Amino acid sequence: MKILLIHSEDDPEEGPWSGLHWDRIVDIGMGGETSCARWTGQFGCPVINLDSFRDGFEDFRRVRDLLGMGC
Repeated sequence: MKILLIHSEDDPEEGPWSGLHWDRIVDIGMGGETSCARWTGQFGCPVINLDSFRDGFEDFRRVRDLLGMGC
């Protein structure tokens, strides 16, 4: 599976990624729906936002617990 990490300032039509096939694209910036639609239209694969991997405050609790084990 090929995954492309993009930033909201990247352009789907210009760059070394523009002529390649991608299975999924992850926006690590703060691109909106328009940006996602452009990338989906260009590459025909799902575009997800990095925030979709987050689990709210539960992530902070997990990090706290992990760091606490090291003390």
